[in-house]
Amino acid sequence: MLGRRTNQMSFADADGWWKDIPKNSIWHLIREWAGEHLRDEDFASWYSPIGRPSIPPSYVLTLTLLQFRQGWSDQQAVDEAHFDDRVKYALGVGRSPEITCDPTTLCRYRSRFLEEDLGRALLRQTLGEAQAAGLLGDSEDLIDSFMVAGA
Repeated sequence: MLGRRTNQMSFADADGWWKDIPKNSIWHLIREWAGEHLRDEDFASWYSPIGRPSIPPSYVLTLTLLQFRQGWSDQQAVDEAHFDDRVKYALGVGRSPEITCDPTTLCRYRSRFLEEDLGRALLRQTLGEAQAAGLLGDSEDLIDSFMVAGA
């Protein structure tokens, strides 16, 4: 079942922590861009209409963009999403997020993006648009490679 991101606030957000994120920061730019360009509905064909809701694909794709930009491993990306308020803001979740994932989730989604035609097309389009918007940096090349933590 397709999970969808919500903008529901919680009591942990009552202090307005997100107001400290500068409007010209990469965290704000990624949040705004993802809100306009990444829609969970684009991935509806991947999911059964019944069952437990998935982690929203827009969340995983936004985290993947941050991962590309920052050069994080899967574990680092998950840790940053859990502990860093700037990353939570960019992901569009609250201080006590209702959405979390683990490194395996990032790996599985990435595999799905690369194995299926729809996934490859959406990933290519998303990364191209993000780079054109300056979210990945001007001098950074996109490569088909990820950091792997050794045993």
